[in-house]
Amino acid sequence: MDKTIVLIDAANLWNTVKDLGFNVDFAKLRDYLEKEYNILRLFYFTALAEGEDWMFKLVDWLQFNGYTVRSKPAKSRDIGFKGDMDVDIAVDALRLTGHYQHAILFSGDGDLRVLIEALQFAGISVTVCHTQKGSVQRVSYDLIKQADRFIDLADIRPTIAQTQTRTNS
Repeated sequence: MDKTIVLIDAANLWNTVKDLGFNVDFAKLRDYLEKEYNILRLFYFTALAEGEDWMFKLVDWLQFNGYTVRSKPAKSRDIGFKGDMDVDIAVDALRLTGHYQHAILFSGDGDLRVLIEALQFAGISVTVCHTQKGSVQRVSYDLIKQADRFIDLADIRPTIAQTQTRTNS
């Protein structure tokens, strides 16, 4: 079985699953990926904003549970925070070329099409995992056309979604 790296663009994934109406259970996602693929490395790329304690807790959990986290401080903007991780994703994917044969990219960002093309040139097959469903966050068709395979997040939702177990008080 081909060695696989997973590249998760956290902001892109978060906005997409929010649009689809669920949250990712990262333990379930890891288990799903490890069952289906020979995982070499699970990367999680995120910008961290001051005061977002839930995000720091998530990053700590991910690091202790099989994910390699790449983070940097988010930059403050008038309308919130910004933290583009495209270059970080590309550098790690290219740095490991020669050690894996398959990459799974959790992003719909069309700017990453050139990365997919470069990986394919190096003999690596690429799967894009995002969605064509929902109202806002649709995957760039350039990514779908360039990728070797496409997995719609809506289709794997039952496998990777958090289960809500709330009680009313």
